Amino acid sequence: MTNTLLLARRNLTIYLRDKTGVFLSFLAALILLALYILFLQKMNIDGIQEALEKRELPYVQADVAYYVNVWVFAGIVMVTTVTTGLGALVGYVDDRMTGRFTEFIVMPIRRWQIIGGYYLSCFVASFAMSSIVLFVGWGVVRVFEGRAPGIAAVGEAWGWVFLCAAGFSALNCFLITLTASTGSFVTLSTITGTMIGFLAAAYIPELMIPTGVRNVINVLPFAQAAGLLRRALASDALVIVTGGDSGYTKTLRQSYGFDLYVGSHHIPDWLPPVVLVALIAVFGALAVAQLRRRIK
Repeated sequence: MTNTLLLARRNLTIYLRDKTGVFLSFLAALILLALYILFLQKMNIDGIQEALEKRELPYVQADVAYYVNVWVFAGIVMVTTVTTGLGALVGYVDDRMTGRFTEFIVMPIRRWQIIGGYYLSCFVASFAMSSIVLFVGWGVVRVFEGRAPGIAAVGEAWGWVFLCAAGFSALNCFLITLTASTGSFVTLSTITGTMIGFLAAAYIPELMIPTGVRNVINVLPFAQAAGLLRRALASDALVIVTGGDSGYTKTLRQSYGFDLYVGSHHIPDWLPPVVLVALIAVFGALAVAQLRRRIK
């Protein structure tokens, strides 16, 4: 265990030393924030207001704006749990490119301890950075909206951040073992940073996505993880917007990724946490297997 902790500390030092790399690991969250400010905010607010007017339900525009802001905030937090952890694995690429893996062969260290060092550094970076985004974002919402999700909601979301960071760190550790050069790592990071917002349905609500694509997205763990954070942070805001109208509340929960469906089948609330735990076991084992192939 000592070897794992030492490797994790060393990997975190390498990650934090590269300020540009740390910044770029937030790229997906920054893209989502920029798109929201420039395009998505007004589109979502107008769409919800039109739906409320058609149903002849009373609403306050400030309540609608608050709901949309918190919904996007939950998506940003989820996206950060994926991208920041991947950025912390740059040490793996350096080790492979410089031939340091050959040094591991003569060291009294097991393969699982090596991947454990990478995993632990990935998890710590993901959880720490995502926690910062969660609490700073909560403060920003409080300042600009004059209200924010309650302490209990933030505490629940923080627990989901922990689980998301743990699950997606294992996935990232497996993906990084597939890279062979700095260029392939940059490509992987770029693809992940660009696609993760779509896979989590964080750019646009699910009602605007074709049914077939929506079904595929909802099967993946990213949208499921985003649903956990949305239910924790934005459920109260959703009820405020709908005025407690059960019919429109159900519609809005499905349209905005609170309740996920594959076809007509509802994904139960207990399944996403189980999937995240399964990611740790499955992709952790796959990462160790891949590392055995790399270090012989």
